[in-house]
Amino acid sequence: MLIAMKMRNNGASSKIFDGMPFIDREKEMASVIKGLRSALRKKGGMFLVEGEAGIGKTRFIIESRSLAADMGFHILSGKCIDNRGRPNQPFIEMMREHFGSPFGGSDGDSIEKLADPIRKEFPAMSRYAYDLIDLFLDHDTPEGSPEGGQLSENNGPPQDAQAPCSIGQFDQRKSGISVHELLSLFFREMSVWTPIVIVMEDIQYADKATLNLVHLLSRKARGESILILCSCRSDGSLKMESREPGDNLRDTLRRMSREHLFARIKLERFDQKRSMKLAAAVLGHEMDLKDLGAMMRETGGNPGHVIDLLTKKNGSSISSSPAQGAGGAGEEETAAGLIPSIGDNDKRVLEMASVIGENITVEWLKTLLEMDEAGVLDSLDPLMEMKILQEKGDTFIFQSKRLKDSVYQGIPARSRRSMHRKVAKMLALAGGQEIESGVNDLNLHLYHCGEYRKALSGLIERSERLYRSGDLDPALSLLDLVDDCLERLERSKEMQSKRIRACQLRGDVQDARGCIDDGMASYRKAIEHAEKSGLDLFSPRNYRRMGDLLLKRYDWDLAVQYYLRSLQTSKHLGNTEETALSFRGLGSIYLLKGEYRRSIECYIKYMEYQGTRIGPDSVRGLVEMGDIYFQLGDLNQALAYYKLAIRRGEEGKQENETSLAYVKMANVLLKLGEVEEARRYGDLAMDSVHSKAPSAVTIETMILLADLAFEIGEMEKADRMIQDIEGSMEGMDRLLYSTAQRVKGMVLANHRDFPASESHMKEAVSTLEGIDAPYHLALSYLNYGLVRFQQMDVDGALEMLGKAGEIFKSIRSLHYFNLTSSKIREASFIKEILRIK
Repeated sequence: MLIAMKMRNNGASSKIFDGMPFIDREKEMASVIKGLRSALRKKGGMFLVEGEAGIGKTRFIIESRSLAADMGFHILSGKCIDNRGRPNQPFIEMMREHFGSPFGGSDGDSIEKLADPIRKEFPAMSRYAYDLIDLFLDHDTPEGSPEGGQLSENNGPPQDAQAPCSIGQFDQRKSGISVHELLSLFFREMSVWTPIVIVMEDIQYADKATLNLVHLLSRKARGESILILCSCRSDGSLKMESREPGDNLRDTLRRMSREHLFARIKLERFDQKRSMKLAAAVLGHEMDLKDLGAMMRETGGNPGHVIDLLTKKNGSSISSSPAQGAGGAGEEETAAGLIPSIGDNDKRVLEMASVIGENITVEWLKTLLEMDEAGVLDSLDPLMEMKILQEKGDTFIFQSKRLKDSVYQGIPARSRRSMHRKVAKMLALAGGQEIESGVNDLNLHLYHCGEYRKALSGLIERSERLYRSGDLDPALSLLDLVDDCLERLERSKEMQSKRIRACQLRGDVQDARGCIDDGMASYRKAIEHAEKSGLDLFSPRNYRRMGDLLLKRYDWDLAVQYYLRSLQTSKHLGNTEETALSFRGLGSIYLLKGEYRRSIECYIKYMEYQGTRIGPDSVRGLVEMGDIYFQLGDLNQALAYYKLAIRRGEEGKQENETSLAYVKMANVLLKLGEVEEARRYGDLAMDSVHSKAPSAVTIETMILLADLAFEIGEMEKADRMIQDIEGSMEGMDRLLYSTAQRVKGMVLANHRDFPASESHMKEAVSTLEGIDAPYHLALSYLNYGLVRFQQMDVDGALEMLGKAGEIFKSIRSLHYFNLTSSKIREASFIKEILRIK
């Protein structure tokens, strides 16, 4: 698996560029630091560094790369050139840099030679290796070896070995996956174990295909540990004619700007003070003020021009565009070149170290290789001198993952399986203890040595642990190994039960990642396997989870069918937990549809079957029961259920759901006129939610807190909360998204920014109009009407308020119907006054 790697300059700071000072870009660099920290929390994004020629874009990119490398990011870089005949050029460069393989092809290269490093480094991408090659293939050069040409040796696992293929056969082996999914999967797999930074310079010269990929990746980066860093000239040299370079960029940036997919970092010229500091750093002494004035007139404060002028006068060799990535790449190549010359014992130690992976100890090597300590140490010393291995506390690690993988893939397949078997045996004797990174997981070694039956259960259990802890991508990667194990084993009833469990778990992981369609496909497979095998035990959960995902898709009717099927089978099997959760799912649908009587009946059944079990579902069920009575206008009954949810949540330490109950309770208290109590519960919710990682529940709580702060009149707090949730709106559930847009519209209206406010209100309404969620739609109409009323657009206000009143009346939401009726009377009175005048 991918481990954290430094960039090729080994994370060196700006000091490595002797004579090239990095002056006064703290504000701009702070934005990059914030972006990197967000990416570490799987909230990636994109920065566009803009500026005229010589302003320091390349230098800023170099400093950002170095900073990212120090924070543990792996750097992938590509440069756009003014050659529109080579689509996706920056991505080709990234592949070449990462894999060190000839993407683009050359005489004698085979398709298999290109596919091999992809399969070996990213097992989950094996099925898409040919698609990746096709995407990054340089079509101006030969695409593979001639028909019947010999393949290079394939040292991958036996299952990856494939026969040589011609170009025609290559086309048949592609899976047909879309470019969007292929790239998102590839970069997601690359960022599983370490965050990545994608660097692209001079994108004003990028072709349309490259820019489309940047657009797609910037969307996906929002939910991954990926930061995209691009540079672009903005000095007016790019003309508006359609045939000039830059037009594609303008169109792409315009589309991306509408989606808020990137942030701009504009590098400005230096003023006199900063230019003096730059000159002093270059010259080693301060300039005379007269000379400084002349320099400013000649250069205009452009840092590159300043340096060029000063170095020309002083005969210095300083360059305003230092070579990127100096120092470090050569060491890796040198180390790789020295490996063939090492002794037999040194080679044995090196190969076993590559099988172990990382956190290699002398004791492990002694036992596995049956060598004495002196022999192991004698072999480790030259390996460290050649900078292949590096000492880290009591263990040793490879300085380069690519070098480790190269050594690993060079071991014959039979020998490699034997080594994995030895490591697995040693781990089993040690009780199967795992190193934290999972590299030395017993089940992984069992898998690699071909013990698929022994590895299977452990891989499933580890996948489930990773899922429970929120490590979704590693869990998905392990499930790919689970699928491979199942394909190699007989189709017995025992294996079918494990297959169903793996499908269920994959569905859970995909759901948690927000991939609802993929999750539904996995549950359908689980249902199919269960029905074919007669394993009814799994059916209730499969049906219920399908209902959950259909609920998220707002397909109420089909969701109800699956919930009813779950109820039928779970009652027959006596599965009270699934019976309870199915009733809760039905209750949620009827609540959203405004069918409150049926919703109450389902929630009462839910609580009956749920019993005394405490968990997030039980707390959320009580909150939703309170929501029913709140929407009906029975505030005291709503308050009772919210209090019960808080007590149940505090008992079970369900902090996220408890914070949601806090803010719901605060909203009811505010409606009852108890402002201080409402403020106190709001503060409790805020203290709780700010200490938690973002999730659907915490984001919902933050949106409701912003609404509460607005209602109380704490506008600064409302503004802060809105800013906090803005970065999470991409990919948000449609109901939450519409609520966030509605609240943001109200806050902007309070600031008298009515055009922006109306835009957000329209977005809230249009999002809800395709969903059967009358209460939420009516609330948006109500708030939209109030915004129009503030602008004295009385007719527009009456139109929106009338729509809201009709809906509230139809679902018998008493509190809001009375509020809307009051606002309608007020607007009608104002209209009559205006008419008389």
